[in-house]
Amino acid sequence: MEPDVSNEALMKFELGELAESEIAAIRARLHEPDVATRLAHVRHLLHAMRDGRLDAPSAASVRRLKRIPRPDLFASLARALGQAADTLIATVAYDTRLHPAVAGMRGGASAAHVAYEADSLDAHIRISAEGQQRRMTGQVTRTSGEPCPGAVAIVRLDEPGASIQLISLDDAGMFTIDLEVGRYALAARCGERDLDIGDIEIS
Repeated sequence: MEPDVSNEALMKFELGELAESEIAAIRARLHEPDVATRLAHVRHLLHAMRDGRLDAPSAASVRRLKRIPRPDLFASLARALGQAADTLIATVAYDTRLHPAVAGMRGGASAAHVAYEADSLDAHIRISAEGQQRRMTGQVTRTSGEPCPGAVAIVRLDEPGASIQLISLDDAGMFTIDLEVGRYALAARCGERDLDIGDIEIS
């Protein structure tokens, strides 16, 4: 079994809340750039929380940890499309998985819709069942609804060493990809800006 190197596990690593075998497993992964970068963010956050003693992380802090950027995703976008002017952090506007009645109004309970918004970009993700796989259909546009050239980068988080997949946006800002059940991180390029969409659980 591969070691858990999620942000929550890295926080427990720094707090000394893991078993010796788990600590050793994480130490063996610290040479990986992504793990090292996220651990540095964890250490910075814990240092900011220190006030004579190290408090246990609050729920808000854990939510913040889950939005630690994935530098490998943005590096893939930069290699394919050039360096972005800046990066925006998306927030969830609505998620039909939390509101089943809305899910039924938007195409049946078998499909989930998640809408994200940022300062000048929006993203809409639809996840539907396709046999044993799940189909993710999405659209990334400016908040005006105007499409822009770009791509989406996606990587599976619960499969260590998983390759980043890059999918180009079409003329309407749309993309489609078939995925297995699991947890993924997404980032997108729309015009001159990157969008950190964050983690999404596909079940």
